Amino acid sequence: YTWAIRQISKSIGNIKLDALKPMHISNFLIEQSSRGLNNSTLRFFYSVIRRSLECAVNWQLIKMNPAERVQRPSRRKYQAQVYGPDQIGELLKAAKNTPAYMIILLAISTGMRRSEIAALRWQDINFKDKSLCVRNSMAGGQLQPVKTQYSERVVVLPKNLIDELQAHRLNSNSDFV
Repeated sequence: YTWAIRQISKSIGNIKLDALKPMHISNFLIEQSSRGLNNSTLRFFYSVIRRSLECAVNWQLIKMNPAERVQRPSRRKYQAQVYGPDQIGELLKAAKNTPAYMIILLAISTGMRRSEIAALRWQDINFKDKSLCVRNSMAGGQLQPVKTQYSERVVVLPKNLIDELQAHRLNSNSDFV
């Protein structure tokens, strides 16, 4: 939020409230988009501006909210790029003897998020049942429970992953996978 306020202030903060026009807000959003910021960030900027100007209207500092005349940036649907079987094979082959191998194998085999893999501990893996329990995630270097009850789940592991995990555990002296 503080970062958004700084970015907005740098661009349109020098314009007096009663002189601020929809064009200024629109140009700010276009400028930020051309810097490569994604649409969710642009939507956040728009919301901060609109809510701030709403307060100014309520406090009778301005008569109308110029942000109401600016079209809110659209929500773009995320289109994931997925590797095919050949690409996955090449990736695993290239990563085989690197520290990234187990991370990549877990991601490919389970669909877990990066933060969940980073938080995965040996105690979360049940080798007997060939499963693991996703309970935590890593954020800012801190272990924390997953955000929602639906994110906490049991993942059944394929045999090749169990074998790789067992071999990896023999060489590990950490609580984390």
